[in-house]
Amino acid sequence: MLVMDREPIRWEGENQRGLAWSERVEMFSGAGIGDWRDAACAGAACGLVAEGRRTYAHSSVAGVAPVYWMEHGGAVYFATTIDALALASPRRLSVDWEAWAAILALTYPLGQRTPFAEIRRLPPFSTLRARRGKAYVDERPWPWAEVEPSLDVGTGAADVVEALRAAVARLPAGPITCPLSGGLDSRLCLGLLAEHRRDDVSALTADPENGTDREIRIAASVAETVGVPHHAVAGDPADYWSDFELRLLRVDYQFIRSPWQMPELVPLLKAGGVAVDGFGFDVLAVPGDRVFVPDTIDPRGDDAVVEAVWNMTRDRAERRISRVMRGRLGSALWASAHRQFTAESEQFRGHAARAVLTFYRTRQVRGIAMAPHAILGADVPTAVPLVDDSVARCALAISPQSKAAGSLYDAVFEAIDPRLRGIATDRRGDAPPGESPLRRRGDSATVADALHASVTNGPLAPWIRPSALRRLTRHHRDKQPRPPRGMLEVVAFHLWCERYRHVLGEIDVAEGFGVAPRATHPG
Repeated sequence: MLVMDREPIRWEGENQRGLAWSERVEMFSGAGIGDWRDAACAGAACGLVAEGRRTYAHSSVAGVAPVYWMEHGGAVYFATTIDALALASPRRLSVDWEAWAAILALTYPLGQRTPFAEIRRLPPFSTLRARRGKAYVDERPWPWAEVEPSLDVGTGAADVVEALRAAVARLPAGPITCPLSGGLDSRLCLGLLAEHRRDDVSALTADPENGTDREIRIAASVAETVGVPHHAVAGDPADYWSDFELRLLRVDYQFIRSPWQMPELVPLLKAGGVAVDGFGFDVLAVPGDRVFVPDTIDPRGDDAVVEAVWNMTRDRAERRISRVMRGRLGSALWASAHRQFTAESEQFRGHAARAVLTFYRTRQVRGIAMAPHAILGADVPTAVPLVDDSVARCALAISPQSKAAGSLYDAVFEAIDPRLRGIATDRRGDAPPGESPLRRRGDSATVADALHASVTNGPLAPWIRPSALRRLTRHHRDKQPRPPRGMLEVVAFHLWCERYRHVLGEIDVAEGFGVAPRATHPG
């Protein structure tokens, strides 16, 4: 049984026929699809395939929409949410401690793991079969990893632009809202939309809750430049905790962030039509402002590249977790996450774009993709044209060294709207004038008290630093509450344990992570 909110897409080839659901809202008709590979690539679809007497499920090439599965009683069950499988499970489930090590350390799991040991995620461009009561995952060669990055920006940018325009042209008729941040990818989406169909396009910016209005001002400048109506929205501080809980549920407790995007949902629903999200191009284009530096884009694709990418990732995240966790547990989490990250990258050994492919398959697929798919996509049909299969292949055909420092972005904006190149972003260029401080929604006594109650009444409580707990009670000493970074991951684990306590067995953190809590003194 497939429980769906719309009719499935039906297609039929020479030897296969299928039912599919697309992670792109243009909802391909099924015409021209000969087998599941076509559906996964050209149709950006996941689905169920019948081939003779065999039936199997498949995932998409981009991996934006998840397919989760579990075995029980000689059958294999699959769903697009972990929650559906967990709540329907007729047996006890258990904690996947490796998955939680990555979530606590990096904010997202890695590989095929999920928070439950018995539930797995199907990798991109893979099939799931049931044979004699057992599940078999066939992870096919990933088409994006077979692209040879042999072009430079001068020879390859035109193909990227053509593919981008074609992807946007396939969007359905009706209103389109572009969630617009201060970065490059969302403005690229807006520039493409304004070029193609200005009249029914608008832009929406949510307060990123980072303490300033810089990003809102950048977005307003971008929208004004292309002549598209722009609206900004901020969440109600009273809704922060309920927004956070809802966000956790929608991402199946796997991608931990503040709920800053949740206020976008109501205006998106009121606008109707489709939302266009700028997911993924910041990896394909190798901008060089965060992870892609000379050490990580070395074309040899050896272990030194993987270690350089890991160190760039770890440098930001380790400081976050060290402020909250005691040392021995923090070390165990990092060791596990490092081991998993290295293993996930092994499939791209020797590839000239190893860093790009690894970063996409880890952070993008297992983390960032949750925003368009689960947070926005649960309420509003959401398109991700920047990771259209043809766009990705054209971008990956350009060598990372040629794209470094944003040269592909420059070439694409030059073709679409050169004015967008000159507007500052949230990471480069001068901030717009008149930057104003904004109150962070999460910096409130109510939120601090809720966080404190959750942190101190869950399995990880013995490993929390006293200094982190004191920051949650600053308002009792007439100081502004400021929850430390890294606390949300702990709270997510505790809320997950609470939601699934009736299906989980015993939770032993010391045994699970292989550490023991330090002795604490009364008081």
